[in-house]
Amino acid sequence: MLGASALIGVPTLSELAWNKSVGADGKVWTDDGGQQWTVDDYLWNAYTTQQRVDNFIYMVPGKPPWEAILVPVSPEWSLFRGVVLEAADAIFSLSTIGNMENIDQDKTNRSHFWTSLARVTDVALPPVISAGLSAVGADVQLGLRSGVNNAAGEAPSEQMSFIKNIPVGQGDRYGRATKFDSGHLDETTTAIIQDIFGAAGAAYINVHEAFMTGLTRKDGSVTEAVDRSLEAFGGALKSQARYTQPLMGKVLHPNASGDEITKSYISTKKAMQNLAKQVDSDYMRGGMMYADGQLVSGDTIILRDDPINLELAVYAENLLSMTSTLDQQINQIHSDNKSIPNDRKIGSLKARNDKRDALTMELQTKRAQVLNLAYDAEYIISQALSNKYRLDIKVRFSEFTPRAQL
Repeated sequence: MLGASALIGVPTLSELAWNKSVGADGKVWTDDGGQQWTVDDYLWNAYTTQQRVDNFIYMVPGKPPWEAILVPVSPEWSLFRGVVLEAADAIFSLSTIGNMENIDQDKTNRSHFWTSLARVTDVALPPVISAGLSAVGADVQLGLRSGVNNAAGEAPSEQMSFIKNIPVGQGDRYGRATKFDSGHLDETTTAIIQDIFGAAGAAYINVHEAFMTGLTRKDGSVTEAVDRSLEAFGGALKSQARYTQPLMGKVLHPNASGDEITKSYISTKKAMQNLAKQVDSDYMRGGMMYADGQLVSGDTIILRDDPINLELAVYAENLLSMTSTLDQQINQIHSDNKSIPNDRKIGSLKARNDKRDALTMELQTKRAQVLNLAYDAEYIISQALSNKYRLDIKVRFSEFTPRAQL
């Protein structure tokens, strides 16, 4: 324990104190995507929880926060670092800033402990087995993983699992490192190469796709193909040498696909959609099932006789209507972000990465706004139902399950 405190505990607390002092002046930095950041905001929102657990991040006075010094943490020590970060955040509310500032911390917060625990318990499958599974369209991961439970009849809440099967082409490892312009290699081939060769395989895929894009595009040439492939190769080298960030520029990028705000947004949104469906399919149609506007004979739904369930369904439908504009914007941003690798108007890899970073953070901001509206509504609905039914009712859409029929 003394060794862990000396190696990880004290340096982690010193790191937090240092970064707090560097950002004490409140200076605002504008990134290449046009978004403005303070040191504290960038540390707790642009850097992901995984990145904070995996690296000591030391801000450099006079330099923007995305050029901080990064010191990798070995997996066996990341769990203790996660505990220290979790405790410091709980005591001093360090992450209550930016997108997290107005969100109920009892419902959504930065989960350093669970993130570090997932890293420590990760079990690497032999490359040949992983490649074989990828060949049949399965990306099997062993180790603690958190995700949204979408099982029918259950609340779509976040849950932990030890074995997870992700369809090939999805998930964190098919992110920025293997995104490409032309799609010369299909997803299965990409997965197999990455399974066998790891980071070197991801670098090869990036270089190969960059070269083929420069060569096969309408106004392409061998010169452009070589330029693009060299740029991709340089980006791959930089991503494997995190400590060069103050000299080479941004190495770690925002990722909104698996952060705490996204997980809470998905589980809350799906729960509200499930409830809202009851208003139309159950109550408004009298429990009858229809297909293409025609009544399905003999197939009916048992209407729930719980009045609280009905009121929650109506509240959920109204809340979805309130957030529909934000949801449309979220869908558009998500679509734009996915299309960036194919955008031929954006010439350099750095420009594409800067554009993706900006869209990623805008996506997180919009999701945080929806969560803020949902959490405020949950409080108001809890008060209204408690007063009406003279019960202590606490509404949490993402954890809602219907009560037994009376």
